[in-house]
Amino acid sequence: MLLDYRNARRMTQAELGEKIDKVPATIGAWENGRRSIFEDVRRDQYIANLNKLADALDLSREDRAYFLSAIITCNDYRSMMGVRSADSHGRG
Repeated sequence: MLLDYRNARRMTQAELGEKIDKVPATIGAWENGRRSIFEDVRRDQYIANLNKLADALDLSREDRAYFLSAIITCNDYRSMMGVRSADSHGRG
């Protein structure tokens, strides 16, 4: 989703990264799902950084709402709350 929004604005990873103080590799990792946006910020900065991303992408109110709701995944929420994900045996 982040990749789609960035491409729609004809921005490079470097341009977006510059707007939010992240290196292009971080933007790429977020876009490819190698890392969660939550992993790269402190818990208290998470929502602020998502809003910073939405601002940098110049999202409309409707797109911003969709972006923010869709990007906060179950795993991000679990991480924010300090809950470990279950392993393949249902433990955790």
